[in-house]
Amino acid sequence: MLFMLALASAQDAQPESEPSDTPVAPADDAARTRAKELFDNATRLYEEGDYSASLIALEEANKVFPSAAFQFNIANCLERLGRYEEAIAAMNRYRAVAPASETEVLERRIRSMETRLEADRKAAEDAAKQAEANRVQTRTVKRPTWSLVGAGAGLAVVGGVGAIVSKSSADKAFDVLDRSRYDSMRTLNIASLAASGVGVGLVGVGLALTNEK
Repeated sequence: MLFMLALASAQDAQPESEPSDTPVAPADDAARTRAKELFDNATRLYEEGDYSASLIALEEANKVFPSAAFQFNIANCLERLGRYEEAIAAMNRYRAVAPASETEVLERRIRSMETRLEADRKAAEDAAKQAEANRVQTRTVKRPTWSLVGAGAGLAVVGGVGAIVSKSSADKAFDVLDRSRYDSMRTLNIASLAASGVGVGLVGVGLALTNEK
């Protein structure tokens, strides 16, 4: 029933001063026939839930046989598609020529779409703000994780070098029977190996945290 009024209004879309018995020009008659075919297609597609295709048929019908009444049905399709701004514009075009008896209903429809349009805009703004907040948070979190990787790598290198040097010194002390120096270098070697292991562990943790983000 949403599509009933369009061609009925188009049928009456003649200047008021023109006599009612004026014959319709063949070109106008052909255009009206084609518009009705398109309108019938649009009605069927709308009932099937294919609002995009219905909209295409209606817009083509309006090109073939222009009538503000088609705007009502175009607005219905646009509303179903969630294109509220365009739907409001189309409904306003129809309201400009609609009977006074329809004004209140049309205004309620328009207000309803305006409310949904505003809700969609707010949702989009909130989503954009949240996306930006997530992006900033991700960037902030990644900085310390890469710092952790760097610190771990540095500690691993220092510990590795210390382990090599202390091992060499301990071997030399052992060869010359310098027990005191041997014990000292052995302790340093163990500490260096531990530091190197901790450094490698920090690198692993840092990389894991970075990949998670």
